[in-house]
Amino acid sequence: MAIITYTDGAIFQAGQFVAQSFTVDTTQGVFVTPDTPADETVSLAGQYVVPGLINAHTHVTDLVAADQSPALTNMTEAEVTVFAQKNLRDLLLDGVTTIRNVGSFANIDLSLARLEQLGTITAPLIVGSVPR
Repeated sequence: MAIITYTDGAIFQAGQFVAQSFTVDTTQGVFVTPDTPADETVSLAGQYVVPGLINAHTHVTDLVAADQSPALTNMTEAEVTVFAQKNLRDLLLDGVTTIRNVGSFANIDLSLARLEQLGTITAPLIVGSVPR
């Protein structure tokens, strides 16, 4: 477990920035009480922190979003899964921590959601589509 206290933060609250520190359990991704002993202290002076972004409408198997030209119908399920995993990595790098996938080739989103929940893959939280 890694407990990190962030100091020198300017947190936007009720229309103004308020100087504040906060402590996070990075393993669980939750705030903990400020009196919890920290493994590390990080200064946020001059930095910005934003909450995880939510993409409420995406298609992780969409090859257009992945800048790929091959037609989806000409690819195997395994090949499409590789592109879906790339899309998930790109979403994480862009700060997206939760997605609502609204349709997926061969229900790949549901399989990836199960793997994410098991901790087998690193991906945003996936709220998948319903099976076809």
